[in-house]
Amino acid sequence: MPGNPIIYFREMKIKVRVPLSLHRFTGNQTEFECMGRNLGELLNDMIFRFPEIKDQIFDDDGRIRSSFSFVLNGKLIKRGNYDIALNDEDEFLIMQLVAGG
Repeated sequence: MPGNPIIYFREMKIKVRVPLSLHRFTGNQTEFECMGRNLGELLNDMIFRFPEIKDQIFDDDGRIRSSFSFVLNGKLIKRGNYDIALNDEDEFLIMQLVAGG
């Protein structure tokens, strides 16, 4: 076989939903699609498309702010677990936690 085989990676289209409090940082959208093979790539694509959202969701050390949680297909994602593989038609939700009485 001549040469090395070429491996193609197809990025997945993932539906992303953000709370209304973040829509001003996403062009007034609360739902849109981003690309990525894993959660880290998806977040990078979202930040590339909507740079202002980064400081809202992540602190200065790059950690998810305590007022937000990530949910993939209805399941809460452990903080910092960015290697989760994604599939077409997955749904990713950024959930804002509310405190008070």
